[in-house]
Parts: sequence; C-alpha cells; structure tokens
Amino acid sequence: QICINENPKPTYKASRVVTSYALAVGMQCARVWDNMNASLRARKGSLVTTRGGVTMAAETVPASRKLRVLALHSFRTSGRIFQDQCRRGGFDKAIDDLVDLVFIDAPHPASGPIPRDVAPFFEAPYYEWFTAEEMGDKVEFDEAKLSSSAALLSRVMREQGPFDGIMGFSQGALFSAALVALQQAGEELVGLPPLRFCILFAGMKSRHPRHMAVMQQRVNLPSLHIFGDRDFLKKHCIHLVDVFTDSVVVRHTRGHVIPALNPQQRAVVRAFLSTFLPASSQGQEQQGQEQQG
Repeated sequence: QICINENPKPTYKASRVVTSYALAVGMQCARVWDNMNASLRARKGSLVTTRGGVTMAAETVPASRKLRVLALHSFRTSGRIFQDQCRRGGFDKAIDDLVDLVFIDAPHPASGPIPRDVAPFFEAPYYEWFTAEEMGDKVEFDEAKLSSSAALLSRVMREQGPFDGIMGFSQGALFSAALVALQQAGEELVGLPPLRFCILFAGMKSRHPRHMAVMQQRVNLPSLHIFGDRDFLKKHCIHLVDVFTDSVVVRHTRGHVIPALNPQQRAVVRAFLSTFLPASSQGQEQQGQEQQG
C-alpha cells in the first residue's frame, strides 16, 4: 500500500507514507504503479444519457486516449449532484484529459430525510442505492433495492460500456467496492468485461453478509482511496483499504467531502490512472502532468 498524506505521520503500519510536499517522491510512486500487472484496453468516447436524464457529452477521442469510469453518487443525492461535487472540487478538471466520467442515478427515489449537508446546497431529485436499518448488532438491508441497483449497473455497463473502472462517494463507494469484489467472485456483473480499478471517496466496507463473505479474500484490483482526516468514517475508510491488494491512499485535511486536491495529490491521482492508459497515451499524460505541475 502507498499512502499520500498531508500529515507526515504514518496512518498504519502497512503503508509507506509519502508527504504531499515531496512531489519528487510522488513521481517515484508513479513509476511503481507503472509496473502494475494491468491489461491495457482502448476506450472510445460517447454521448451518455443517464436514467435520471443527466447527460454527459463524452468527447470523441482516439481509442488510445481516454479511460471510461462509471460514477456512483452518495446516499440520497444524484448523479448530477456527484458531478457538481467533482466540479466544485476541481477533480473532474484534474483528470478530464484522461477519463470520461459517466454519472448515473440510483434507481430508487430517496425514501427518507435528505442529509443536512446535501439539502441546503443541492436541488432535488435525490436517489439512494439501498437502505439499511440497525437491528441490535446486525444491519438489515433492503434486499430488493440492492438487487435492482445491481441490475441497473449491470444494464448500464452492458449498454453503455465497456468501462475501465468504477468510482463512488460514500454509499456509492461502499457499493462500488462490494461490486468489484462480487465480480471477481463471479457473483455479479457476470459476462461483463472485468473492471480494472476503482476510485473510492470516503468509502467503507459493507456489512451485508454476502459482501462480507466475498471480502474475506482480498480483492485483487488496484484501488485509489481518498478520504479526510476529519471524516467521521475515517477508521472505516482505513479498514476498506486493507480489503484490496494494490491500494493507493490520498488523505486530505477535510471531512466527508469531495476535496479540492493540491498539485501533488492531483499528480498522484493522474499517475494512478495513467497506469491503465495504453503506452501511446502515457507519454501524452506525462506532458499534461508537467503542465499542471
């Protein structure tokens, strides 16, 4: 595991901490990631219309240029809101020459109160991937919602894919992590091209028994984890890191948000993504990184 940290103190023993002010060390990390054993596939851009009517014009570019990533929003928000959160933090702009982000809505309208850090700042409609209720020391999930959400993602990936990776925030990150584990176990997204990486903002491990079972074996998939030192879910985010065999961690100083990354952190994100670009595009990525730096 590699941890890119705004605080030079190690977070946990398994991590090699790289302070964010040491850009040169970050570039060394990029060379490490370049040696990952990942198959390289080409992707084409397209016009993507999501279930909720959110449309993204994915620029048509050479097949060797951009990666395609499916983006799952947080609890009781929407694809449009997730897109806006990425825009406000500058995350989309930092990677828009490398990735086409496809934002979709969960299939279920919000069935309860909208989070207080959402309603004052983002307009309806709001959606949820699933609901769960604490029952003593157990968590009861709405199985019908989980099943239909997985079916929606399978259909989107089949009709609008192929996708290189999946990205999620909060509940979307939890669901993304569970799905890649289930796909590797042959239990979900069957018959679809294997996802090659995941990007998890403030993600935690699912407590669903089926998800927990497949996560007992570490997930052999490169993962990028981005979470804040003031996030109330921070310890759960760290636990999710340990589920993956090839994990890269970027920590920031804020809470449960999509943060504005500093130049060094952006370089780490771009280096992670460049691992999955065809060789012809990696040279262009390096030029873009130098310009951003």
